[in-house]
Formats: sequence, C-alpha cells, structure tokens
Amino acid sequence: TSGYMSRLWSQDLHPQNWTKYQVWEWLQQTLDMHQIDATSIPFQNFDLDGRQLCNMSFQDFTRAAGSVGSILFQSLTDLKWS
Repeated sequence: TSGYMSRLWSQDLHPQNWTKYQVWEWLQQTLDMHQIDATSIPFQNFDLDGRQLCNMSFQDFTRAAGSVGSILFQSLTDLKWS
C-alpha cells in the first residue's frame, strides 16, 4: 500500500470512522492512483463523513461521480474488507 493508506491504517481507522477531511484525502489519493483528473468529479457530492460514505451503494457512487464512481466504490470496498 502507499504511504497514504498506511498512514490512515496506522490510526487504525476503518473507513466508517473517517472524518470528512479523511474522505476527501481518500478521494484525492484514489484519483491520483488511477491518474484521474480531480476536476472530473464534483467533490461537493462527497461532503460526507466515513459513516455516510460507507452507507453509499454502487448506484450512489455512480450518481455522485459518474463513470469514476465504480472505481471509487471498488477502492472503498477493498478498504472496508482489508
């Protein structure tokens, strides 16, 4: 995992416990990893804390982020079960 992910996990924080700031950090990191321009998704659609983020369905992600939604959903799913 990248330094970012290990930093998150060093706090032993499950995505469910993320603050809004950590949600945005995860978004930025995931976009960077996939070389997706951050301007391609409306960050205001992710003005959420970790609990709200984890409650989003695949459809919620695609509504919030369009075609990038599936990548974000998969990334979060991987984190939730790792």
